[in-house]
Amino acid sequence: MEENDLNENSLFHSEQETFHNERKSLREQWEFAQVSNFCSTFRTLFNIRSFAIEELEEALIKPKDNLLIYEIHKALMPGVYKKSKRIPITLEGWEKVLKSCIDKFIVDWIFLDQTNPLKDSSYEDIALRHRVLILQAICEGQFELNEQFRDKLKQELTSEIDKYRSLPLGSDSNHNIYWYFHDFRLYREFLENGKAQHVKESQKFEMVCSSNLEEWKSFISSLNSKNMQERNLKRALTDDILPKVETNYQKLLSKEKSRKNQEKRQLLLEIMPRKRSSRLQEKENKKKEEQKTILEKRKTGTLPTQNYSPNNPSKRQKLQNSQNTSVSREERWQRRTERALTASLEYLKNKNGNHKNGVTEDIFEENDEENSDESTSPMNGHSKQNNSEEVMAN
Repeated sequence: MEENDLNENSLFHSEQETFHNERKSLREQWEFAQVSNFCSTFRTLFNIRSFAIEELEEALIKPKDNLLIYEIHKALMPGVYKKSKRIPITLEGWEKVLKSCIDKFIVDWIFLDQTNPLKDSSYEDIALRHRVLILQAICEGQFELNEQFRDKLKQELTSEIDKYRSLPLGSDSNHNIYWYFHDFRLYREFLENGKAQHVKESQKFEMVCSSNLEEWKSFISSLNSKNMQERNLKRALTDDILPKVETNYQKLLSKEKSRKNQEKRQLLLEIMPRKRSSRLQEKENKKKEEQKTILEKRKTGTLPTQNYSPNNPSKRQKLQNSQNTSVSREERWQRRTERALTASLEYLKNKNGNHKNGVTEDIFEENDEENSDESTSPMNGHSKQNNSEEVMAN
């Protein structure tokens, strides 16, 4: 058990280290910064949902079943591969369309007549560098092959073009150039052979500051104000870029707070049913154990017969008792009549000893008239008057 835990921990740390290294490599590629800049600038035109740059990093590093990487390719491929407009690009088949798209124009453009990386491999299995180059080529291809996109740029999107065509913010004392692509990150382009080169021709490119506000403040404070180049760079960063970074950082903090609160609520919702279900499970287990014990006793013959005592009668015993004590309707009627006559006689005896036959007969006649309907009921075998005569005869 301990060995399995150790193996799982080592595998987890190995995956984390691999992800960290690939993310560091991704942030050193200017092509990735260009992809991020293109998607954030023209996302509304291509109906791409809003996303953080960290999401794009994770999508490229771990593309398996990732919806974001699928949505971006689905939105951009029809602009450079016209055949894909007539083909439904689904989550299961988008890699096949991408392979055809690469065969059509990207191989000659990016890979210099090399073999299509997706020829014998899936998108997940190709190198991270190739995934970035493919997506960067699709973004760049929109300017050359997507006529509808070019027309909109000329008519409506002049401000977006200016935003996309970023200019360097400045340089430091070592003549390194600093770039900002409106993604709340700061990039540094190193010089080669002491000469400044265009960012696309540079082989040394790194991210200096992420969207973390503290990183920006720390870097700005490290610039030497006595040096004119760094002083100008510091002024540009403080006046133009830092307010945007602060606003974005506050939004990120608010989102993170909301996410944590949502996780707490979700955790509480998950815990509450568990407590309730555990109590019910205990009761059910106890009931099953009792039933199992009863079955075992029945098999061995040690289960005592049920005792239907008067103090705790069963439903069957109650039914039998009610059937035994039930009487017919005729008998109930006869008993009630006898009780009425007996009460009448007692009343007459107690009233001044008046036992004349006329009085008694009048009383009986009144009783017969009042109960004439019931005495003639078909359920009765004889009349009420006959009952009264039998009583008087007695």
